[in-house]
Order: sequence, then structure tokens, then C-alpha cells
Amino acid sequence: MPELAEIKIMSDHINNKCEGKVFFLVEKNPVHKSKTDLSEINELLSAGGKITSESRGKELRMDFENKEGKKISLFFMMGMSGNFKFGKAQDEPKHTHLKFFTDNNEFLFMYDLRRFARWKVASEWNTDRGPCPVEEFNDFKKHIKSNLDKKCFGKPIYEVLMDQKYFNGIGNYLRAEILGRINADPKENARDFITKNLDLLQLCKQIPQEAYILGGGRLKDWYNNEQIKEEGLDFKSWMRFYYNKDGCIPFKDSSGRTFWIDKKWK
Repeated sequence: MPELAEIKIMSDHINNKCEGKVFFLVEKNPVHKSKTDLSEINELLSAGGKITSESRGKELRMDFENKEGKKISLFFMMGMSGNFKFGKAQDEPKHTHLKFFTDNNEFLFMYDLRRFARWKVASEWNTDRGPCPVEEFNDFKKHIKSNLDKKCFGKPIYEVLMDQKYFNGIGNYLRAEILGRINADPKENARDFITKNLDLLQLCKQIPQEAYILGGGRLKDWYNNEQIKEEGLDFKSWMRFYYNKDGCIPFKDSSGRTFWIDKKWK
């Protein structure tokens, strides 16, 4: 957490709340260890500028543009609990690490309880990450199918599904929900599993889309600060496999993360 759906919701929140607002300063909390130099952004915003955002898998981009049309981009990885919230000074969340100041006593806050979020000034998306399974679905499919001969696809599919080089944006709860909906052993090697279960790739688009519509996963330290897409739908009821202690069993993957597997594959 946050995963593909939650990153897109954060980007929506930035775009919806910052539209029409003029920003003139970004300030970093000194307790955060990031060494990213923000002086170029502050110089660009010195006479006022706007902020927009876009997401791609697990990566979020924030664009700053001044009145002359000059742009600078800041790319974020949100770690396990990073989030954005727009509001007034009294709305500032605990553990705020970046504050973006408007000219109207309002702020965009980037906060993160665990301090794992990272950011950098760059011009392109991270080249170590594959295409987004939702927004770049055709490129995503092509990228997977053209790399099935790679050594990593000999690992179990539940391991490979977390490899951001190929499954950008898929995290722990999404992999449980994706693999749980396929009637096949998730311990099978990824190459054979994908070849026999091509619906896996479609589910890598469908399941994050469903999670997005539901407003994302209010799990652990993350909360949706944007309006939930459809009222009356319950995210926890939608989850059929992740943290389902009745129908599933947990075990640790090679990185120490807990994966939930249907009991029939024990």
C-alpha cells in the first residue's frame, strides 16, 4: 500500500483540489532525509504557478508550470503510507513532509507516517518500471508476452506478479485478488501460468480498476482523501482473498511479505 488504484486516486485529488489554484512555494520538513534539491521548483514558482498530476502504475508525477509555460516535474514513490491532502493550515496531517503553499492560505500536504516516500526531479517516468496495466494495457500485454523467456518468469507467479519491471502498480492486496480469481495454483512458475491462464493479464487491468472505483484500499495507514467513486460499495466486502482468514491461508514470500492463498492450493 498504496498500489495502482490508490496512486491514481492521489493524482485525482491533486488535480481536483489544485485546479485554478496558484502556488508559490514548496517547503520540506527537515526531519525527512530526502536530499532532492527543490530550489529550481521554488524559483519557477516565485511569481506563481500551477500544479497538475498524473499517475503510472505505482509512480506519481507532479508537474509545476509557471505563467511563461516553463515546466518542472517531481516524481514520487509513495512507499507504504504516503498520501496527499489539500486543505488549510489547521488541516495539516501529522507526519507532513512536503507543503505546497498557495496564495490563498491553502496548502497541498504530502504526508507519510513511515517516511518511506521518496521524490526526485526528473523528466521521464522510471525506465525500470513496465507499462501501466490499466492506462497502457496493450503495451503492458506486449511487454509481458515478449519477455516470457526471461529467467525471472521461471519463478512462481505469486512472486513475479510483484516485479514492477513487468507488473507496474501491482502490490500485495492486488496480487491476492488477481490470482485468487483464477482457478490455478499460484505456486506454478509464471511462464507456464501466464501461457495457460491468459485471463491473468486482463485481470491485472480489471482488478485495479474495480479497486479504484471503490475508492481504493483503506488498509493500514492509507486513507482516501478524494471523493469515493460510488457510494454504497464496500471495499472490504469486495476483497475475497486478501486477509481472508476463513477461506485462505497466509505464507511469506521470498521478500518476507505475507501472501494470501486459497486453502485448496495448500
